[in-house]
Amino acid sequence: MGFAIAMAVFLAANILLGFISQRIGFADSADYYLAGKGVNLTLQGLTTFATISSGFTMMGAVGSIYGHGLAFLWLGWIWSTIYTLWWVFYQPRVWFFSRQVPIQTIGDLARDYFQFKDIQTYIVGIISVLAQIGYIVAQLMAVGLLFNVLSGISVTAGVLISLVVVIAYTYIGGLRAVIWTDALQCAIFLIVAIGSFALFLPLATQAGFPGVLLNMPEHLTLPGALGTWTPVYAITYAFAWGMCYMGLPMFFTRAITPRSERDCRRGVGIGNGLTNIVCWFLMPIVGLLLLVIYPAMNVSLDMVPATAIFQTFPWLGIVYGVAVAAACLSTANSALIATSNVFYKDFYERIRRHNITQEEEVKFSRIFVLVVGGICAVAAALQPDSIVSLVGISAFLAGILFWCFIAPPCFHKLAWVTPTASIIAAIVGTIFASIFVLGKVPAPFGVHGAVAGWLITMVLLFVISPLTKKVPMNSQQRYHAQYIPQYFKHVADNAKEHPQTVGESQVSV
Repeated sequence: MGFAIAMAVFLAANILLGFISQRIGFADSADYYLAGKGVNLTLQGLTTFATISSGFTMMGAVGSIYGHGLAFLWLGWIWSTIYTLWWVFYQPRVWFFSRQVPIQTIGDLARDYFQFKDIQTYIVGIISVLAQIGYIVAQLMAVGLLFNVLSGISVTAGVLISLVVVIAYTYIGGLRAVIWTDALQCAIFLIVAIGSFALFLPLATQAGFPGVLLNMPEHLTLPGALGTWTPVYAITYAFAWGMCYMGLPMFFTRAITPRSERDCRRGVGIGNGLTNIVCWFLMPIVGLLLLVIYPAMNVSLDMVPATAIFQTFPWLGIVYGVAVAAACLSTANSALIATSNVFYKDFYERIRRHNITQEEEVKFSRIFVLVVGGICAVAAALQPDSIVSLVGISAFLAGILFWCFIAPPCFHKLAWVTPTASIIAAIVGTIFASIFVLGKVPAPFGVHGAVAGWLITMVLLFVISPLTKKVPMNSQQRYHAQYIPQYFKHVADNAKEHPQTVGESQVSV
């Protein structure tokens, strides 16, 4: 009952923020989806942190560290370091591009750079949707599991309740509502992460932490206690995850929304810094503490943290449940509105044959929020068995989007990637990643299935590009000879205006 009441208050607060955000109004669909491209530094950092922190980091990763040991934690450190570096490199460039041409989605960028026709833009849109749907469903499943464990409500009912609330405030307030609710949500799970660490550390110390771990060498080394993370599997998974995660459409959108390039770059730093502290230090250590205190819990790894915390400190279990819901919803809402944006820009806007008013743009934008919500409801009703697997397939489809469609315009060293190669590689890679992960077909060479799909994509880019027609020269000239030099000049000018915060190293990136 306590958890149900706490969740009711939390969900009502989110809907209230949606109504408050809606009062500002929306000029058009771009304003609805991008918050007027005016997000400040503080909110940019908080929404980045909240969007990264998900059911995976608060439940799946903690449970995996409990079951597999430090083998899984090392992966987190590796891939978070890699994608932090990549975000610093590519997100400010996307921000700058969005001020030169009217792009809102990955399909918009690919269409402008590769000079894609409608059918090719639809393909980019389909892969973008597939990358996000799994991520949304993973978050909803995590909340449904929490409802089931902490209040006895069925998983399906919990999923539907959380989905209805997310749809409601996103429908009402657009991206502004998403960002403001992100700020509330990340404050909740930041407090709970610190509290869980502080309360369980003394109990684990009494049980012999950290010395008792020395008697569990399988939890300290590869391949981990369950024998999953062999060196090849672990290295390819960590490297590929780090090189892929930043391609999710919801993070692409986050590159466009800040009011300045400086806020974009610094917001990435703040968001990822908080993520590494909370998601890859405090919560993983909580996983090890729980292993010492409760070494043989008979529940799925995803449910270890919620179950252990609730039975030790019932009041903290309730707050932790709300915090995990906050982490899940902060990711689900970003993915929901990003996917709705894809439906609007990459499909509806290409099919529409007549002009509509700005009010109608906002109306149709809201309709697509409902459409995506319905798709997620159907997918979640199937009750996939692993949050980690859903997040994994989403991340590697995002990698396909990044390397096929985002990276070539951002980096002149990838000017050799051709339009035909990018489309073929993306389609084939998506098919194989789905077969290996969702079809549970063993991948070759002992690598993770989604990694195999991503590697196939990269190989096809190398093989097909020399055999097919290059990107139109005018596009290459605009992006590589005009926009990127202008971007560096923009950064250099900022460095002169803010010498105390932006050093020469930023100019030479």
